[in-house]
Amino acid sequence: MSQEDLQEYMDKEYEGWVITTRPSITRNTDLIITEFRDSLAGRFELGETITGGSSGAQGTLTAKFTDMNQLIIQNVTGSFYGDPTLINNSTERVTGSVSEDSVATYHAYKYIDAPNYYYLTGDPEKRIQSNAIFINGGIPSSNLSYVTNREKLFEANEARSKIRIVDPKYIDQFAEEYETIINV
Repeated sequence: MSQEDLQEYMDKEYEGWVITTRPSITRNTDLIITEFRDSLAGRFELGETITGGSSGAQGTLTAKFTDMNQLIIQNVTGSFYGDPTLINNSTERVTGSVSEDSVATYHAYKYIDAPNYYYLTGDPEKRIQSNAIFINGGIPSSNLSYVTNREKLFEANEARSKIRIVDPKYIDQFAEEYETIINV
């Protein structure tokens, strides 16, 4: 797809915000979960309005990715709190209008610039890793980098745009086999 078409696609499909939380799960001595503060599991309903308690930002919850601990909120008015570039990050509680569920934001990203996946910093192959902030037993976030939705789309578009050629030595073989098949 052309760069203009790709930009138009990203503007339409990736408008909005991604909110991540930092879940805290508490287990009793029998390893039964007794509290799961700021976890997205079993919380929120798709289609409900999510409102930022401090920012007043509002939007529609269109997707929830529990493995990345992400709420995808589109048709947003305002800006949610949780700037991932700041050391002293301002956060807020966001609440669903239907479920009345609420969680504290950890980071809020523009959807297009949100993490698509995490990888071990320095890994040239950028193999997918679990972030310990979201998944117990994952890699500490200080050791991870991430590929954004924007980067992932550009990489996929670039890979699709490469011209692939057939090795000339196979063209004669293909032509002979094709003739055999159609003459049967």
